[in-house]
Amino acid sequence: MKLQDKSLLAKLSAGDLIAQEARYHLPCLLSLYNRARETKTYEESGVDKMNHGLAFAELVSYIEDTLVDSLVAPIFKLIDLVDLYTTRLEQLGTDVAGRVHSTDLKKRVLAYFPDMEAHKQGRDVVLILHEDVGQALREACEHDAVHLARAANIVRRDMFKMKNQFGGSFEPNSQEDSVPVSLLALVAMVLNGPNIKAQSSSSTMPQPVLTISQLLMSNRMVRRRENQQAECTTRHNQGRETPLPRQ
Repeated sequence: MKLQDKSLLAKLSAGDLIAQEARYHLPCLLSLYNRARETKTYEESGVDKMNHGLAFAELVSYIEDTLVDSLVAPIFKLIDLVDLYTTRLEQLGTDVAGRVHSTDLKKRVLAYFPDMEAHKQGRDVVLILHEDVGQALREACEHDAVHLARAANIVRRDMFKMKNQFGGSFEPNSQEDSVPVSLLALVAMVLNGPNIKAQSSSSTMPQPVLTISQLLMSNRMVRRRENQQAECTTRHNQGRETPLPRQ
């Protein structure tokens, strides 16, 4: 179904293929397998891209927290940042072949912190931020409301893309699979903080994160009607069912 091959779907819907003595050609079968494999790879790459973004955002939060809490400009070893980033990716389920390329990660960090510099210290590479820049970062005041609105729109977009329907049995990862990754990440950051060390403290998704995410998922609304009362009962769609009973 995901391939959206109209010709194949038409043949399959024509009736019993065995009764019709239908046959398949080996080149056609190989072509079908290859297209299915490409589709699966594309889907997995989308999840991996999300995980890389989450891990990097948490790493940036860790650096910012360290800058705010430190009385002097701290020094970050690149190898330590790579280890934190790699560990978090593995916890999110992304297969890291070998080791994360340290140069690529260094460029991303330096691009996010323009006033940070990389220096060689023996065999290590260290990242240093000027003290005056660190002080400015502590005193910076951003438009929090704008960031909140953007985060809400991103998560809501993923929530409405996902459809769930209870099939009569619970799979091992049914709770995690019933909510989008972005929602789980946001709730986990709200409860435990976005710091990469805080997020890496548990190898499994905490149950409070799963519970809150499923409640949000089952009670989401496209928009509230103008004449709808605040205490009006919300009607739930079967396509929004989650393993956790709704409230």
